[in-house]
Amino acid sequence: MNLSKKIKFAALLAASLLVTGCGSQANIGYVDSGRLMEEAPQIKTVLDEGRQKAEEIQKELQTNIENNPDWSEEEKNKATADAQRKLMGINQAYATQLKYKLDEALAAISQEKKHAKPKTMTDCEGSALFEMSRTYMKFRSNGELITGIGTLNDKQISFRLQVTSQDAVENDAYNANVLFYGGTVTPLPPVVITHPYGKMEKWIIQDTENMVDLTFTPISDNPNVISAFVLRSEYHTIYGHFEGTLLTADGEKLSFRSLPGISKKFRIRL
Repeated sequence: MNLSKKIKFAALLAASLLVTGCGSQANIGYVDSGRLMEEAPQIKTVLDEGRQKAEEIQKELQTNIENNPDWSEEEKNKATADAQRKLMGINQAYATQLKYKLDEALAAISQEKKHAKPKTMTDCEGSALFEMSRTYMKFRSNGELITGIGTLNDKQISFRLQVTSQDAVENDAYNANVLFYGGTVTPLPPVVITHPYGKMEKWIIQDTENMVDLTFTPISDNPNVISAFVLRSEYHTIYGHFEGTLLTADGEKLSFRSLPGISKKFRIRL
């Protein structure tokens, strides 16, 4: 590896550890996470310190190599390896600090909203699906979740299907897939979710028991990406509509077209 490649490699490593940003001006609830990452003083301080230390290490490596033109390839490799170890040390030291500061900032926002005046909804003819869950994430987690909700044959219908890295080993017996129709609950079997032409093209959702046979056509995507040191979360909340059939526990076949819904695709690295 020649001199320019070594320096570029170190710079790239520093950037990959310390660059932060967001995919778009997306909101989680009412919280602009990208703006929070850049403007919260306590978080910005941690990020700036980490960037500065990484830049110092990269400059030190560049200076050492330039001041020692007679170094052998082995000596250059050793200097580059030392710089990588220092960068990884910075990464580990600041990742914990960053997560702590981010949790603090989000908790403050949550507390502020908790004491806000409640709002009364005047439209009582709509449909809603409320979900509350608690998950212990792996270091690397991913998944796809879909939710459909609306009215079919003058009855309320909603369903929830998912495939995630948190699914149970025996997912035939334990899964979160469910259908609500006309006040009746139908547990649904595990499904396979595919979108072979990309997440903004047609999704196919099917099972092996002929209870689920759906397609989801995306209309709009609301991406939210947070990247800081080794921590990274990428969420895509996609609005669209469903078409296909579902089978209730009583054997009733429900067929529909253009049923509104939302799909979520996420990837998290802690």
